[in-house]
Amino acid sequence: MKRTLTLIFLLAITRSFAELPPVCPEPVSVKAPPNRTTRQSSLPSRSSIAPIAAFSRYGLDGQFRNGLTLGLEYAPQRMVNPHLEFSAGVVLGATGNSPTYVVSNGFPVLRSNNAFTFGNRYYAVPRFGLGVAFLGIGAVYYLADGDVRPYVGIGANAYTWRNFAGTVTPDVKGGLDVNIASGFSGFAEMRHSVGMPNFFTSQYSSFNGLTSFAFGFAFAPRF
Repeated sequence: MKRTLTLIFLLAITRSFAELPPVCPEPVSVKAPPNRTTRQSSLPSRSSIAPIAAFSRYGLDGQFRNGLTLGLEYAPQRMVNPHLEFSAGVVLGATGNSPTYVVSNGFPVLRSNNAFTFGNRYYAVPRFGLGVAFLGIGAVYYLADGDVRPYVGIGANAYTWRNFAGTVTPDVKGGLDVNIASGFSGFAEMRHSVGMPNFFTSQYSSFNGLTSFAFGFAFAPRF
């Protein structure tokens, strides 16, 4: 009897295993390699160009004049903090006086003896032209991140003026950069260059410094 029950039990187990569905191995998922192609057109440019327009006051040989600074500023790696920038430009202003002879025979002139006489007059008419030209390099450090970024900078400028006189002088600046749109920003800054004597020629001449207030915009071209 025991043998019969054992045989029936074994047959039942064998039949149960035979009715089980076959186990299929899970499909191995092949991960697609990540797309390494980046759209360079969507990335902001790392360089920036800023036209310079500034009201300036500068001194040559002890005489101070007001002028207009025009130039260009280029930063090859503006995404780095601090970053380098290069600048070049000119300062236009009064370069002296030009005596002008005016004939005034038709108008009486009061002399010191209270007698009227007729004569000619000389008038000093200001001359406007190139005051100084400059070429500079500096480092700029942003004090904060965001749409409004204050910054400070330090560098050196080479200045040249009449008769090929020139010098190299330290330069400091501070300002505010305001993000307007992608790749476009406005700025306002103060800059000062220290006065130094002429180094380029043997003539006696000196650069007495330059202080300027600049405002404008900077844009990031896509190279």
